[in-house]
Amino acid sequence: MKIKSVYACGALTLGLAIGGLPAQAQDFSNFQTIATGFSSPVGVYQPPGESSRLFVVEQTGRIRIINVGGTPSAPTYTVAATPFLSLAALDAANPYFRSTGGVPLAIPRLISGGEQGLLGLAFSPDFPASGKLYINYTQNNPNLSTGAVDPNGRTVVMEFTVDPANPNAVLPSSERMIIAINQPFANHNGGCIRFGPDGYLYVGMGDGGSGNDPNNTGLNPNTLLGKMLRLDVSRDDYPADSMRNYGIPADNPFASGVGGRPEIWARGLRNPWRYSFDKWNGDLWIGDVGQNFWEEVHRVPGNGGPGRNYGWRVREGFASTGLSSGGFDISNLTPPIYVYPHAASQSNATVGTWTASQAGISIVGGMVYRGNIRPLRGRYYFVDTYRSTFWSFPANVQPTPTGWLGTPAQVGLTETSALQLTGGLPTLSFVVAFGEDNDGEMYLVEQGGGGRIRKLVPAGTQPALADAAGPGQSVGADGQYTADDIIVYLNWFFASDPRADVSGPGQSPRVDQQLTADDIIVFLNAFFAGI
Repeated sequence: MKIKSVYACGALTLGLAIGGLPAQAQDFSNFQTIATGFSSPVGVYQPPGESSRLFVVEQTGRIRIINVGGTPSAPTYTVAATPFLSLAALDAANPYFRSTGGVPLAIPRLISGGEQGLLGLAFSPDFPASGKLYINYTQNNPNLSTGAVDPNGRTVVMEFTVDPANPNAVLPSSERMIIAINQPFANHNGGCIRFGPDGYLYVGMGDGGSGNDPNNTGLNPNTLLGKMLRLDVSRDDYPADSMRNYGIPADNPFASGVGGRPEIWARGLRNPWRYSFDKWNGDLWIGDVGQNFWEEVHRVPGNGGPGRNYGWRVREGFASTGLSSGGFDISNLTPPIYVYPHAASQSNATVGTWTASQAGISIVGGMVYRGNIRPLRGRYYFVDTYRSTFWSFPANVQPTPTGWLGTPAQVGLTETSALQLTGGLPTLSFVVAFGEDNDGEMYLVEQGGGGRIRKLVPAGTQPALADAAGPGQSVGADGQYTADDIIVYLNWFFASDPRADVSGPGQSPRVDQQLTADDIIVFLNAFFAGI
């Protein structure tokens, strides 16, 4: 009742000026280097429920901890000397491979280099209670009779549990295979693993490698390559199979095993190197690396997605590749939300719609920013490994009536300027991944610059929290506090718009990806305090 009364009061007092604001700065953020010295880092992660540790995955086989200290306004970052996990140390303590006679083989777990290595990490949603985490890496796949090694190896997802006696280390004896998938070539290993809002583990698999998907795995529903897999790691539907220790979600498109592998959630992907879930609405954003012509961004709504076919190898971007479908179903292909040209193979004159600075070579799927720098929120940010620039567009962009056309103008693409950086974009050096902490803040992982982790941080004068509207309830600050601001804010709140998220637990002025009465209280306190 009180919320409705405030809303009505705002409507009746439209135009009443409560106070003025100082002129606002135009730039609100900057990138801060928080740690360096990592060996080919490929990801940075934070476990659920934590704020004092970040975990950096090194392609060469280690997971290292960055301890976060200080205060929220002046944090400090220290890299722990001892790795949280080292595959080499596991090899030394407990060789993974043994001959058919039970003799330990001097063959390491990990194949690393190029597109192989330790590539992904995901903490269980119940990590604070269970201590479980999952890693994705390229594992040797030797002939146990002869000891011969296959250089292509296999993709494995392994489960570990934190050592009860040491929260900064895994328990070596807890190592457990979840899934193993043989690789026909050494590239296109995918590597990203994420838990979705549904609690299931999403495993992004490349098409097996080489070029142009020679085995036509992407479209083939009977192979796990070129797919997004979706697994229930809380149970085991295959107790007799040591390589399949997971359950199948009931709404996977081939859950019954009829028509395709039950693990498959979506198909027709080439190499979904990095993807993320929007903290606000659960949308899945996939960056799929192209072959010769187009890099792709796919958005999968939080309430849909099983059974989609993204079309590789018969389609790249919106274009036909001229390659055969091999008789596999291509009757209902899902186009990307955005594409950009592969600069090495297409001239901008031919493409016509993209500028030179909007082309690239290898997409790095990014994230929808939901952190505390409010002017930057609600946009999907992504980069290209071989370009020192940033791109973004509104996460709520809608398709055209005829479907996604994916040009910069149609999605509202902006380049680095959307970050509103006080000192401009620093020179980026081989960015391979984004990271996101529990506050929705953004991190960059660079293999150049000495193996560097950067964080996007507030800088300069931040916009006033309560200045939500301009004249006539137009969205955007106007330097004044009026009833229009209250009306616009409450419209956001009751429409479940993430722009209304201005408070964390206990009315702290931080976002928490949900709307409660605390958000209204914090907004109104800021409004009447003139801040």
